[in-house]
Amino acid sequence: MVAAPQTTKKEMVTTFRTREILAAARRVMEDHGLEAVTMEEIALAAGVAKGTIYLYFSGKDELIQALVYLEAVLATPYWCRVSFTRGGQIHSTAPPTT
Repeated sequence: MVAAPQTTKKEMVTTFRTREILAAARRVMEDHGLEAVTMEEIALAAGVAKGTIYLYFSGKDELIQALVYLEAVLATPYWCRVSFTRGGQIHSTAPPTT
């Protein structure tokens, strides 16, 4: 029997920090608008140094893309999410029926 892969502390911290930064970015963008917001304002809202954001995102454009993607995923009902494999085939990510 193969053991399930363990999540490392580094992976947990990365996931947590990424979510915190994206949540802060969303709040700041709602208040100031997409164009007006700065990485410094996002960092302040997330409670991290400005340089910390660049450990997770290469810049404002990548951060916005991640936020848009996250919002799209959250807005899509679980049962209709699909993903593409390298071969171009579509498979549902819906839970298996019993």
